[in-house]
Amino acid sequence: MYDVLGMGDIVKARVLNNENPYQLTIAEYDLGVILAMCSSCGGILRLEAPSGSLRCPRCGRVDRRAISKDYINLKHVV
Repeated sequence: MYDVLGMGDIVKARVLNNENPYQLTIAEYDLGVILAMCSSCGGILRLEAPSGSLRCPRCGRVDRRAISKDYINLKHVV
């Protein structure tokens, strides 16, 4: 599960139904994690091109997520 989503991540999803419990999907190109937090130190992960991996600028950890094409790459946050 943590290869898809992590605690504190901001996710862009589509609602599949309007009943409780709600069902969401991130199984489309423009859906998924748009901002991720490091599972080790809590830093904001940066998307590295061209590999597409997420690396923490604080501790150097590389995490995996289901990344949206709209991932927000904050370059000035450490």
